[in-house]
Amino acid sequence: MRYLKTGEGWQYLAIVMDSFGRRIVGWSTSKRITTCLIEQTFLKAHHLRQPPKGLVFHSDIWSKHSR
Repeated sequence: MRYLKTGEGWQYLAIVMDSFGRRIVGWSTSKRITTCLIEQTFLKAHHLRQPPKGLVFHSDIWSKHSR
């Protein structure tokens, strides 16, 4: 999670990275850290990549934001 200054003020940037290819595969911004921000980022990455059935998503940092 990053905090960035934009033309609309400060915003949080949530990123999903493909750990094998080391590429950013989805991202979203919001003025607040919410479950919606995290969910939106994950869904965007899933839609863009269209991963194979059975893919496992690992996260060791988002659990604190997904309540």
